[in-house]
Amino acid sequence: MSATHSRDPAVLLASLVKRYGDKKAVDGLDLRVDQGEIFGLLGPNGAGKTTTLEIIAGLRAPTSGTVRVAGLDPTAERQELVRVLAVQPQQAQLFPLLTAEETLTLWRTFYERPGDVAELLAAVSLTESARTQVRNLSGGQERRLLIACALIGRPRAVVLDEPSTGLDPNARAELWEVLLRFRDEGGTVMLSTHSMDEAQSLCDRVAIIDHGRLLAEGSPAELIARHAPHHLVTFSRDAGHARDLLASRPDVLAIDVRGTKVHVSTSDPTAVSALLRGIDPPVRDVVVRASGLDEVYRELTGRVFTEVKV
Repeated sequence: MSATHSRDPAVLLASLVKRYGDKKAVDGLDLRVDQGEIFGLLGPNGAGKTTTLEIIAGLRAPTSGTVRVAGLDPTAERQELVRVLAVQPQQAQLFPLLTAEETLTLWRTFYERPGDVAELLAAVSLTESARTQVRNLSGGQERRLLIACALIGRPRAVVLDEPSTGLDPNARAELWEVLLRFRDEGGTVMLSTHSMDEAQSLCDRVAIIDHGRLLAEGSPAELIARHAPHHLVTFSRDAGHARDLLASRPDVLAIDVRGTKVHVSTSDPTAVSALLRGIDPPVRDVVVRASGLDEVYRELTGRVFTEVKV
């Protein structure tokens, strides 16, 4: 669990609006991110996540509304902001011929009270790769080095735009450990993601946004309990006869076909899975699990998140 929250928020947004011509990228967003937590902005590409983070980081000015980061106005007090907030954008490049150690040594010169290079390399599990050139690092190693560059200035908070995109499961888990360690030491993390799994596994709280508007906010467990308290039964789409049997059951809330699988939302997973295994021929590869943030998104929008075009 995260550290005890201060009464003063790390990030506060009130009625935030960002327009590009007639289009609203952010549409009246209200958010509070407490100190000492990992907060996720969740939604498909185009939902307004990156624009919101850029406004928080002072990279874009809002059209209207209030933004405060550690009590600072990111636009008017940018010099003070960079002392407390670090940013890791979605697209970032390091110098390919520098080693990991040389990269952090260079980055620390940008700050008044930088962290120790060796300690930070150890914190992101790059000690053994300290003398490896950036161009020879794996994708996961380079992403952890980028996080280290954000942390070298000893910020109170970090903003990360889709930090685990493109990483394999092991590299993603290693990145999560770095962020959890930073949070446990009192830091605040605000990140965007379109991975429901990342939001559910990593974040203390999440905000689901779409078309620049807030749909729901809370801990993953709270949102699931509030919006999707049912279970999901999954089986192969080849069993078309089973879909017909399930369609008229009152305990079946929805049936979705995605790829090679059929996903059945149900209030009685035991009965549904028993029916599937008892028909002739029986349905194989039946999997039962609790609903997650994917199902929350469906309940809020009427769309399946994994089918949203991005």
